[in-house]
Amino acid sequence: MHVYAEKSVKELIAQSEESCLQYARKRRKNGLRGITEMKVYINSIIYNRSLADGPGVRTVVFFQGCDIRCEGCHNSSTWNIDNGKAYDVKQLAKELKQNI
Repeated sequence: MHVYAEKSVKELIAQSEESCLQYARKRRKNGLRGITEMKVYINSIIYNRSLADGPGVRTVVFFQGCDIRCEGCHNSSTWNIDNGKAYDVKQLAKELKQNI
């Protein structure tokens, strides 16, 4: 099942980054580590080439570490989190902004 956003990738990145910053501020206020310092693991990023993942040409980020393990999964390379490249959230947002 695919969910397609009506917003542009840049709008979604900006919105996500702002949400992350708000969440981080709230956590810091409570003495907790902020989400912008959190690591995410990426399987791959397809820059401005995907025609299959929504209307128009899209950039697609495939996250690493799926533990659902659906029978017949066509992305089983995403299962093991150790196979992904680690990014902090801020670093990933910066890279996407530079390459889109």
